[in-house]
Formats: sequence, C-alpha cells, structure tokens
Amino acid sequence: MDLILGAIRATKSEIFVPGESTSSISECIDVLPAGAVNIYENTAMNKVHQAHVKSEVEAGRVKLMPMGYQAIIAHQNASEENSKPKRSAAETIALVLSQQTE
Repeated sequence: MDLILGAIRATKSEIFVPGESTSSISECIDVLPAGAVNIYENTAMNKVHQAHVKSEVEAGRVKLMPMGYQAIIAHQNASEENSKPKRSAAETIALVLSQQTE
C-alpha cells in the first residue's frame, strides 16, 4: 500500500478504495491530498462501514461513488488490426531499453 500511495502522490493521481476497507480509507485520507480519495460503495459494506464513509464524505475528505455506478467500457473496433492485444507500458519500456543496450 505504501508504494501505491507514494506513486499516487508523486503523479498527483487519485485512488479508488472499496467502502468496506475502513483501514485503507483512513490510511489514504492521512497520506493523500484532499480530493485524491474516491470511495466506491459495494455489497460488502455493513452499517459501520456506511457510517464511516458517510462521515468522511460529510467532512469533505473523500468523493463517493454510490452503489450502482457503471464503468464505461471502451468500444472494441471489429477490424483485425485493433483486435490484436496492445503492448503494456512495461513491455514497451522493456523493448526500448533492450534496443538501447544492443
């Protein structure tokens, strides 16, 4: 978790934390700047979790994604070229580095 939070701070990114993870929510709030913590509700949350999340939202320390949110799925193009898997960032970097050492 420390490495993830460090990377988020360094890149000024945001994190999505499940609502039932009270300790993760608290740690993220303590380490990250305001507005960087997004909590998503889920069916694993009990009344205690819900109360904790509610208090953090009311204090303005987090943003909340209510139950039932939907992720936006990128449209896949049917062409053969676009159906090939793309290289990950790690693969691309490794390829460039290996070409530099040759």
